[in-house]
Amino acid sequence: MDIRLHLDADRMTWDDMIALDEWADLSERKRRDLLARFLIDDEGQFLDGEKARNLLGALPLTQIGQVRDALQVAIKEYTGAAVPNPSSGS
Repeated sequence: MDIRLHLDADRMTWDDMIALDEWADLSERKRRDLLARFLIDDEGQFLDGEKARNLLGALPLTQIGQVRDALQVAIKEYTGAAVPNPSSGS
């Protein structure tokens, strides 16, 4: 299963931003629950919270690297969309 995450400003809360900032201090359960909020299917639709938590929770430890990679991609996409390009003249 490909793990795809999408950080969306309309979905992300201030608490989510704090949790991402404090990632290293979160329990594994809190990390899973946070990532589950942003797990998307092949069509780009957010998964139901319980379904997303169950999918992430059932991943073998050998796939945790894929989750970490997906989070890094999602953060890069989010920060690129959230921060205006300084050369855009805005």
